[in-house]
Amino acid sequence: MRFILLVACSLYSANAVFYKSNTTDLDRCDVHYAKSGSVYKDFYNLPVNHNTSYILDFHFGVMASSDAHILLASSADIEKDAPVYEIVIGAGGNTFCDIRRMQKSEVKASVRIKGLLSGLDPHFFWLHISKDGLIEVGVEGNSTSFISWSDPDPLSLKVFSFSTWSGIEAKWFYNCDRSGNWEELEKKMTTLEKLRRDLLTEYDPVVRPVMDMSTVTTISMSIVLTYLNLNEYESTIDFAGETKLIWHDEKLKWNAENYDHIRNIHIFRKEIWQPHLICLNAVDHSKDILEDSMMVAHNTGLVEWSAIIRITAWCENQNLKEWPRDSHICQVYFLIPREPEFIKLEFDYYNSSMTHHQSSEWLVLEAALMLNFSTETLDPPAFVLSFTVKRSSTIYNTVFFTPFLVIATSLLLSFWLSPFGHMKISLGCAAMLMGTIMLIAMAIFVPNSSKDVPYLLSLYCYSFIGGLMSLIIAVVVINLSRNKHRAILSHVFCNILTSKVIKGVLFLPNIVMPDEYGELNQVSKDEDKNQCMWILLGVVIDRVAFLVFLILISYATGIYVASKF
Repeated sequence: MRFILLVACSLYSANAVFYKSNTTDLDRCDVHYAKSGSVYKDFYNLPVNHNTSYILDFHFGVMASSDAHILLASSADIEKDAPVYEIVIGAGGNTFCDIRRMQKSEVKASVRIKGLLSGLDPHFFWLHISKDGLIEVGVEGNSTSFISWSDPDPLSLKVFSFSTWSGIEAKWFYNCDRSGNWEELEKKMTTLEKLRRDLLTEYDPVVRPVMDMSTVTTISMSIVLTYLNLNEYESTIDFAGETKLIWHDEKLKWNAENYDHIRNIHIFRKEIWQPHLICLNAVDHSKDILEDSMMVAHNTGLVEWSAIIRITAWCENQNLKEWPRDSHICQVYFLIPREPEFIKLEFDYYNSSMTHHQSSEWLVLEAALMLNFSTETLDPPAFVLSFTVKRSSTIYNTVFFTPFLVIATSLLLSFWLSPFGHMKISLGCAAMLMGTIMLIAMAIFVPNSSKDVPYLLSLYCYSFIGGLMSLIIAVVVINLSRNKHRAILSHVFCNILTSKVIKGVLFLPNIVMPDEYGELNQVSKDEDKNQCMWILLGVVIDRVAFLVFLILISYATGIYVASKF
């Protein structure tokens, strides 16, 4: 198998040496198979380097889907915590690379870059270490390294080893014979490559970029809200948006005239210092709230970082009394833990927007920011984003309140039905059944984290009791109307029932009150005349119950509707 590639090796100088062309026969390369997970088993001696500009010029190829690990050490007999160089390419599912100074720890440089490795074809890379400790890794054919780090105390290196990650197999190609078919040519570095080298070679991304450490670094921050959702069942709020951070980096200044008038460059996040922003009440504290993105550095030292912010934070003390038209206040606490006394945060209100977002179940009624917020348990002070949100969907109100109106109407109608029919008790039973179903549904849909019982849930509880009372009243009225009574109502009580005031208020039928208690117009003449007064008593009970229920239902409905406004 033959593989044609252009082999490039860059020197730590303004001029880089490249192989103009090279035909590499992979059969003339040493091969190593890595199947042992993250364990380094086989060690090989580093090739002899005759170049005086750097101590290591190493070229290799690897065929793996992800996680290509190279270990450089002083000997094969090393302890786990011994100082070594570990180069990791395509970690995290072929998404980022690391330079470490100890096995699996002490990450000195990291860069997010996808697709460097392939499980189908071998990809070739070069690794250079200069005498003053500059470690660079790049892709063959490209003189610019994709990751680099300068070690102030370079290690003495004698051996190297290959490994990968658990479940990943890799095939390595190294010590390829390139003799007899190469020539070198000089190639000048581009102006941008020179600028990046001059700015980043000695740059330490851990140290705040000021010449005087007592200088306060001012950070301007703006947020544009794109998504917000409240999970009442888990008492969490999901918040996403676009944030922009701006600060001055005193180590990233250059004269544009000396670099072909280049006034800004794009830099990876891990290459320079950036404020470490954390969310104190985040559900997952280990998750970075700012996604990786490129930064823009200007020749004046101004750095702009536009990134996507995603947070899932706790939102406690929810009040569901007005569910499903409830509103809540959720607060998100932010903090810059490193050197807080020398970092000043300023919020850019003009370029921020935190009330408009993509359509969701919740509307943002108000968004407020509190800077330098502190409590007895909060040190150093944080800044707080406070959101007042209200449910915007009307479907909840339609689904859960409409059945209450149906139940209330059924109860009121039951008091107007004839006691001699079959619907009087059936309508009350139907109302109780519907109320039971709604109570079960609300037990499923209403979160149980509230301190107060939702008012709508109380309505259904009362409607269930009202349905039970209507059944009791229906049984009493039916017994009074259908059963034959030998006893007669007192004449005084009958006069009250047949008075004009009672008939007008309760809409009673026109009744003539003779000495023998009278007779209902709608009752047949052969019917027992004494029974008419008992039927009238049942009608009065129904009418009084109707008025009482109507007042209670109107009052309860009025309170619920008024809470909307």
